[in-house]
Amino acid sequence: METLQERYVSVVCIFNEKGKVEYVNDRFIIESPLLANDKTFYQDMFAKINREFAISLEKLIKKINKNKESCITYKSYIKDKVNKLALVHVTPLFDKDQKLSLYSLNIFDITNESLDNNKLKKLPIIDGKDILFLSLDEVYLIRAENIYSKV
Repeated sequence: METLQERYVSVVCIFNEKGKVEYVNDRFIIESPLLANDKTFYQDMFAKINREFAISLEKLIKKINKNKESCITYKSYIKDKVNKLALVHVTPLFDKDQKLSLYSLNIFDITNESLDNNKLKKLPIIDGKDILFLSLDEVYLIRAENIYSKV
C-alpha cells in the first residue's frame, strides 16, 4: 500500500517551541507566499498564522512534549472558494544528545483522497512511521470502558 509521503509533496516548516522558524520547503513558499515573504513570520510563526490553527499546534506540541512521539490532526479550510481538508502531522526532532529541540510540521492536502462532496471516503491513519489511507469499510471503532471493550 502506498503511503501518504510517497503520494504527496507536503508543506514543511521546522520550528522551535517558541515558534521561531528554522526552515520552510519550496512547497511552503508556493502555498503560502505571503507568510514566506514576511520576515516577522520567521521570528514567531504562532503570531502570524490563523489563531485557531496556532492553538491547535500548541496543543499538539504539549502532547508531543509529554509522549515524545508524533501527532496528527486535521484542518478544514477554504482555498479559491473550494472546501479543502489537510492532514497536519507534527513530528519531534531530537538533537545529538536526544533532547527535543525542534518540531517538523508537515501539511498534506488530502482533499482528493478523503473527501467526496464533503463526505469522508477514506481515513488517514498512522502505521508506525507511515501514514496510510483506509477505506471506511476497513475501519472499526472500538470503545474502551475500563478494561473491557465493545466492538
